[in-house]
Formats: sequence, C-alpha cells, structure tokens
Amino acid sequence: MIIKNLSKDKKIIKKIESDINVISCSGGDDNLGHPAVYYNFGDKKQITCQYCGTIYLKSK
Repeated sequence: MIIKNLSKDKKIIKKIESDINVISCSGGDDNLGHPAVYYNFGDKKQITCQYCGTIYLKSK
C-alpha cells in the first residue's frame, strides 16, 4: 500500500507497508532514483530511507 501526503505546505512523502523483513529502496522509477539500499526491520516497526525519505511500515 502506498500512501501519499498531498499537503501543499509539505513535500510529498511516500509510505509503503511491507510484510517482509528486508526491503530495498531505489528512490523511484526509471533513472530518477538513487543507489539501491537495503534495510532490515529487525525489531523496528518503521524505517525511513536516508536518501529519499520514503517511509516503510512493517505490517502486522
């Protein structure tokens, strides 16, 4: 599930729900992204990509 914050006074932030422990973020489609990075949820419920700010939420 992707949720976008469309508030005009804030930049758009993507939130993605995941049910797997290790996720990969490349920042977008085509050549507009950033280098691929991998994050492990471990005991965390939320991870924020250090490059693009995408928020990954661990589903229950």
